[in-house]
Amino acid sequence: MNLEVSVERLQNELDSKHQKLATQAELLIHSKNVKSNFIEAVSKLHPYLTHEGRAKFFSMLKQIIES
Repeated sequence: MNLEVSVERLQNELDSKHQKLATQAELLIHSKNVKSNFIEAVSKLHPYLTHEGRAKFFSMLKQIIES
């Protein structure tokens, strides 16, 4: 009986960790999509920037992409 309780407890723990991992994976995918959409939208501002603004823009964009 004690072994069954231990197995059930471990199974519940495993199920919980699996759910947490699945949630984290979903958040990561969502975050990457948001980041990609943001970069795409901001990139459309490029033609409206001055030369100095473009330099700052690309520097900022590079930091975002690398993070």
